[in-house]
Amino acid sequence: MRPLISALLVLGLLGPALAMGQAQTPEDQFRAGYDQLIGRETVRDATAAAKLLLDAAKAGEPQAQYQVGVMFMDGLGLPKDHLWAFYWLSQAAGSPSLPQQAGLQAKARLGELEHKLTAEDRRRLGLAH
Repeated sequence: MRPLISALLVLGLLGPALAMGQAQTPEDQFRAGYDQLIGRETVRDATAAAKLLLDAAKAGEPQAQYQVGVMFMDGLGLPKDHLWAFYWLSQAAGSPSLPQQAGLQAKARLGELEHKLTAEDRRRLGLAH
């Protein structure tokens, strides 16, 4: 291994870059994004995590959809936005492959968000009658 790459790995500066570069499948993107979000074996960075998690969520990864919904709900790494939080949590909650506990949490968070939606939000989500 070249000395510079070896030194960067030892310092922990290249590991996250390699992990993100390897994030090819939505599941890999979710894992890399979640690791970035919680600071597992890398520097904690909610903004960088949001990019990976949003890419995975758009590709249909239900755990990423759940996490993106939470991040929009809490304003963590993404702007606080009840409409997008509701959208992504709804996507996650509707997935049969979402772990049961996360599904229950998604439904609880949807209940919290429901009264915060504006009439326009409801119209845009297709919830208005």
